[in-house]
Formats: sequence, structure tokens, C-alpha cells
Amino acid sequence: MAVQYTWVDNVRTFFGMTITDSTARAILAEAEAQAEAKQAESEKASSAAKTAKAAKLKKVAFKADATDGDDDGLVQDGTIHEREVTPAKKPAAKKAAPKKK
Repeated sequence: MAVQYTWVDNVRTFFGMTITDSTARAILAEAEAQAEAKQAESEKASSAAKTAKAAKLKKVAFKADATDGDDDGLVQDGTIHEREVTPAKKPAAKKAAPKKK
């Protein structure tokens, strides 16, 4: 976390307050520790949410040719194999044989 301050003859101006160098170091260390703790908590909550979502998903067999029954853009909804619909590849068109005269 970046904290704004300026140097003035070994005394810093910190958000309008004049403080000593040691106090500035303590404030910066505390702010960095709080930022790291908040980030760790956020990452923990994110991984917990992913784990909870994975636990709620149905465990069924993978279907390579699954179809989207409700037109929401996903196949195998609510399962561990849920994925976006991929457009079906159409076979290449064959060239017509030349007409005989």
C-alpha cells in the first residue's frame, strides 16, 4: 500500500500532520501489515467460495456431445463438467461435379 508523505529536514508531513521519522516508519509498517492481512483474508474467502461451489456441483459423467437444453449458453448445467457451448463444426461442403453435356 502506498502512503503519501514528503521529506522536510528528517521530519515528514503525513496527511497534513508533522511526525518524526520513527513514527512514520511505524505507521507505514502498520498500514502494510493491514493491507497484507486484508489481501490474505480476501484470498481465503475466494478459495472458500470456490470450494463451496465445487462441493455443490453434481458429480456426473462427462458428455462430449452434450446439448444446451435451456439455451443459456452452458452445457451440463450444475455439474462439475459445466462449460460454455462450443459451436458445432459443419462438415466442409463438397464441390459439385461438373455437369455433363
